Amino acid sequence: MSGPYQGSAARLVAPGETRVMEVGTMAPGPQIYTANHLDGSLTSPCRLGCG
Repeated sequence: MSGPYQGSAARLVAPGETRVMEVGTMAPGPQIYTANHLDGSLTSPCRLGCG
């Protein structure tokens, strides 16, 4: 990671390594919300062509 961070605070990897997200912070105790309990039934109105 580049910038003022001292290093990676978290590295999240999707099954099959299809997506990777690295999070850097200078603050202690980062919290990650993954929404693993959601079943996909909620949809965004933007899936219908917002913007």
